[in-house]
Amino acid sequence: MTNKLGILLSLLVYSLGLAAQTDSILLARLKVQAAILAGMDTTPHFQKEMKAYRRQLLYEQLSKDAAPTEQTSHASPEEMIYICQLFKRIPQNAAPASFRQTRQWMDSLSACLNEHPDKLQTYIQQFSDAKDSIWIHPRQVTIELEEQSFSLKVGELSAPFLTPEGIHIIAVLKKENCIQSCAPNPINSSLRPSANTLDDWKRRCHYAPQEGIEELLTHGKSTHTLFTIAEKPYTGEDFARFATAHPASRKRQLELFTVKSLLDYQNETLEQRDTTAHRLLQSFRKKRLVELITEREVIRPSQDEEGIRRYFAAHHADYQWEKPRFKGCVLYGDTKRTIKRAKKFLRKLQAGEWSDAIRLTFNADGQTHIRLQHGIFTMGENEVVDALFFKRKGARIQPDETFPFVDVLGEKLTGPESYQEIHSKVTDDYRNYLQQQWERALRASAKVEIDQQVLKTVNNH
Repeated sequence: MTNKLGILLSLLVYSLGLAAQTDSILLARLKVQAAILAGMDTTPHFQKEMKAYRRQLLYEQLSKDAAPTEQTSHASPEEMIYICQLFKRIPQNAAPASFRQTRQWMDSLSACLNEHPDKLQTYIQQFSDAKDSIWIHPRQVTIELEEQSFSLKVGELSAPFLTPEGIHIIAVLKKENCIQSCAPNPINSSLRPSANTLDDWKRRCHYAPQEGIEELLTHGKSTHTLFTIAEKPYTGEDFARFATAHPASRKRQLELFTVKSLLDYQNETLEQRDTTAHRLLQSFRKKRLVELITEREVIRPSQDEEGIRRYFAAHHADYQWEKPRFKGCVLYGDTKRTIKRAKKFLRKLQAGEWSDAIRLTFNADGQTHIRLQHGIFTMGENEVVDALFFKRKGARIQPDETFPFVDVLGEKLTGPESYQEIHSKVTDDYRNYLQQQWERALRASAKVEIDQQVLKTVNNH
């Protein structure tokens, strides 16, 4: 980053006690600015995360405001269930004969599932109009679906039942008591507040009914304004678009449309109405931007194998061991002559060829004349290495009746030869190195001004 970022540190002053804290705040600001310059705050993914977090805050606010009478008899307000369903949609204008035919077909599928419950997922993929399993929360779905779902045990299958959308057969896959982890969007148009809560929302949102409501309920449609929220009109055309995706009775559709509109307004104005929500949203925004820019500048580059290899090569001296190690093999032989010949023979080969060479040359007759122990040994791990290579005082070789003669072949190592031997350690160090380099560049790009008057005030304390 080559641009100069001016940050006036009027309140963030350097002193012996505040330098570390100030540096941390400065770096966080610089990282947020870097993320903004990279356009990370405008990506669809980031915008989606912000909207989801705003909905979560609104949901928590509304949950606190909700009256106890709004809870259902089947479920705790903190309970979530994960369901799959065999569902057939029935249009509001479906003919009676078509409805009966669909109901009979679903009854037949239900009878088959009672005998073969393992076929549920197969039937869902073949026949259902809703193929994905979903998390549901109390008051998030229709009354009929909620009552059926929350009355079932995990693994239990329902009988066919009717909702305004169609006919369902559901199975409960799991239950949880964690709203935030299980419900990314617990607020939707199917939320059913109590009458008192709905009246409170209307007052809070400056809701005002208009003449279009009576026309809609009487004639089924309206070209006029149905109601206003904070003086914004919601028209019959707006309602018609909503009703297309929410089949139900006209009165129920109007209720859902009203609730959704009130929720949308409260969601849009959450930060203006609630200073705590504003602070939390700003904090979340900064945190996510720092995470995203750090992912791009540090995390992903630190996983590049070529970069790790180059870093290890440049810092090889930093990975020297406190004690040297022996890399090679220990030879156990049945005669002294065999040991001598084997050692001379192996000197001409690469270490990776030693095992095959011993097997095919010295043990080719089916008898084991030479036994090979290959690896990297520190002092104290192998008595032969300690005695013959490290020359450790007091090291003694215990005789073996089958292989009484021993020798070693190899070299001394003062550190790992490849970063792969200590991959995790080198990767962590490389990531820290990249972060330090990046943060140094950020500091160099910033123009920091210290308010000397404030600094004197702090020093006086």
